[in-house]
Amino acid sequence: MRSYEILRLPLSDIPNVHSHVQSVFGDVAQGFQESELIFEQSFTTPRVHHGYLEPHAVVVDIEASGRVLVWCPAKGPYVTRSHLAQWLDLPEEKICFQISPVGGDFGGKASLMDIPLCYSLAKATGRPVKMIMSYSEELTAANPRHPALITIKSGLKRDGRLWAREVRVIFNSGAYAGFKNNDTVNLPGARHGAGAYFIPHLKIDAFSVYTNCVPSGIMRGPGEAQMLFAVESHTDFLAAQIKMDPIEFRDRNLLKRGDLLPYGVRLEDDKARQLLKRVAAKIGWNGARKEQPYVGQGLAFCIREIGIGEANVEVGLKDDGRVYLVTTVPDTGTGSHTIFRQIAAETLGVAADDVEIIMGTTDHFPTDVAVAASRVTHLAGQASENAASGLRDLLLNEAAEIFAARSIGCGLVKVFSVTAPKRKSLSRN
Repeated sequence: MRSYEILRLPLSDIPNVHSHVQSVFGDVAQGFQESELIFEQSFTTPRVHHGYLEPHAVVVDIEASGRVLVWCPAKGPYVTRSHLAQWLDLPEEKICFQISPVGGDFGGKASLMDIPLCYSLAKATGRPVKMIMSYSEELTAANPRHPALITIKSGLKRDGRLWAREVRVIFNSGAYAGFKNNDTVNLPGARHGAGAYFIPHLKIDAFSVYTNCVPSGIMRGPGEAQMLFAVESHTDFLAAQIKMDPIEFRDRNLLKRGDLLPYGVRLEDDKARQLLKRVAAKIGWNGARKEQPYVGQGLAFCIREIGIGEANVEVGLKDDGRVYLVTTVPDTGTGSHTIFRQIAAETLGVAADDVEIIMGTTDHFPTDVAVAASRVTHLAGQASENAASGLRDLLLNEAAEIFAARSIGCGLVKVFSVTAPKRKSLSRN
């Protein structure tokens, strides 16, 4: 059974290439030999800044013991702490991040950025140091989306089936690859070179290169926006070349249950065609451009997976019986804290307004989920439910002992929570 092979290749002889990752499926040379039609296109995408209203800001204080305290709008406090610990050559437990409001992010507040500078000044002066970047500094020192040059060569059968594809993407990484997280040394979005389509023979080469530009970084799906723009534009081009309706062309090539995704996972459902037809019906697709000037129809299709990781949440009771939930996940304006409250409240049978969110520090849990890759509700939401379920069971058991009840009903939760003599809490990851 064929499978994807993902290779992180040795550094190129070209001096400014600092990362080369190759994804291979099938035999591309054979695929192009068997193809009846071959087309090639190149696309470029620009540098894009995040444009958040709240600039980078940080405070660093060094205690007499040498312990480092950091206040900054880090979307992934534990990841940022790990990078800072490596830079300082300190154990992570010697650094404590206070979870600060992030404001706008879109991926732009995931790097050390100005923390090392503040640390160096704090160590030199023996005083806490605060730095707030101006917008001019943001535009010259922050980490915008990678510009890219993407070339796609596709081989087709005459009936419109995609049969072979070769993709070459060059990401303009800017200066200083050391500024980057492991995930952005070479962007994971490059693996979407096949889009949402099954191609028996596929090869993707992704290069990340040094240039004399502002260092590039994370911005909303690193590499995905660039690659999917090129893939879906190319898909429309291919449909036009063989005079096939773009909807029909996509329907003929969409992935189905059991097909391999570009990271070695098999697709578990077969809803892509249903979704395609529903969207086409929703927009009244007729395959032709409307008569009004400057008005047209378009449709794009892609795979969007969520991130993985480990989340931790603590749910407990205060002395007055009110529920609290401790989290170290920042809310970047997506309403994640509201979701945590709602999940815990529904699990415990109380109102969401009766659940208080308490922000912990990186001392509170050994690790936690970063606000990235659409993973927060999936991971921290499950942690909230598990922790609240554990607290509910604990309350029911204690209530049963207090009232000597052989049969326990959910109504006892409210009675016990109002008169709880002891503070109880439970953590779940």
